[in-house]
Amino acid sequence: MESILFEDDELRVIWKPRRSDCLVITFGNLNNLANGMDYFAKAPLEKLGYSSIGFMNKHSHWFPAASMQQAIAAIATVLAQHPHKVIYGGSMGGYAAIKYSAALQATHVLAMCPQWSIDPDECTGWNPGWQEHFAPVMRGMGITHHDVAGQIYLFCDFHYALDKRHADHIAQTNAFIQLINVPFAKHHVTTVL
Repeated sequence: MESILFEDDELRVIWKPRRSDCLVITFGNLNNLANGMDYFAKAPLEKLGYSSIGFMNKHSHWFPAASMQQAIAAIATVLAQHPHKVIYGGSMGGYAAIKYSAALQATHVLAMCPQWSIDPDECTGWNPGWQEHFAPVMRGMGITHHDVAGQIYLFCDFHYALDKRHADHIAQTNAFIQLINVPFAKHHVTTVL
């Protein structure tokens, strides 16, 4: 049975315990905002039998830091029970998967077409996209080398200029991030894979 481990005005964090040493932590994207007890990748994780935690945004705010700090503190006991933590998300969720990988003690991260930042003050000289979703709570949101941990696999279409630019910025934060090309997917990498 799923239960809510944390909830505030921004997030809902859903926990589904199963018998597995591996904990899969997922982050929803703009198409998957909080809706009851649903969370990103719930159905395949049930079939695979992995313990899982789903972070679901209530708004398109890219998982704000203040809420995330409280949520991660609230799930510390669950994190401590699992030696292997795989984090998975696409786009906005891919951003969060990488951004909070160190705080969540990730062993592995699968991020599909994530953003580095959509804060216009951080992206001087270029349009990071998704500006209609930018809110003051997101200032200074850019991924830094202090944020990342684990083996990170970043999937994006190298020919889709905006996603590749974000991927290149993220790759500069850690030499161990592996960029993987998904040709002709544009910003639909999660759907394609």
